[in-house]
Parts: sequence; C-alpha cells; structure tokens
Amino acid sequence: MPFEPEGSAKYVNIYGPTECTVNVTAYRLKEYEKELPIGKAISNVKLYILDSMGNRLPVGVPGELCIAGPQVSRGYLNRPEKTAEVYADNPYSDLPEYSRIYHTGDIVRYLPDGNIQFIGRR
Repeated sequence: MPFEPEGSAKYVNIYGPTECTVNVTAYRLKEYEKELPIGKAISNVKLYILDSMGNRLPVGVPGELCIAGPQVSRGYLNRPEKTAEVYADNPYSDLPEYSRIYHTGDIVRYLPDGNIQFIGRR
C-alpha cells in the first residue's frame, strides 16, 4: 500500500545527534513500516558500527554507531573529560575531514539493504 498519493508531501525519517549538527542519516518512507530504519549516511558523513573493541561489524550484528565528517563537533564546552570519553581519532580514514570520530552511545545494526536500524542506547 503506497504511503503517499501522487503530489503529496514526502516523509523522511532523519536521525542525528546534536554533536554532529543534527542530521547524519535519512530514510524516505514509501509505505507504512512497523520498524522504521534510520536510513543511510547523508553526504559528507561516514558511519561505522563498532564492537566494544573498536572493530567494524558486519550486516546484522548490533554495535555502537560512530560518526565521522565535517559535521562532527569539536567537543563539549568546558567538559574535557566528557569530550575525551566520546570523541577520538578516526582509525578508518586518512582524510582530514573524517579524522575525528564521535561515539554516539546508540546501538544499531546494518540491514541487508544498507540501511541502519536503531536498536537502543548503550
């Protein structure tokens, strides 16, 4: 069953933490879905799903969502200990714009179609 008639509004599920200027993924709804993915990375964002040891995880395996890109903030104002806890150097990219990674604390997994499913908080 189509979710939107011809010429009507488009519905998009957008995910993103404040630490990354809010939007980092998008998923366009085409019909009603009981479990809605948070989508795929938008432009200039690299997403990584990591285990507790910092290893990248394959499709279907839950792990922590980490974000890299120009949208990632520099840290928390006057909170160096919190900044050190959730921001780190990105071991998966040599490009300067992706050199910093933010650990969201959100548990997600890749779906077979490349979209990401939100599972919960760490």
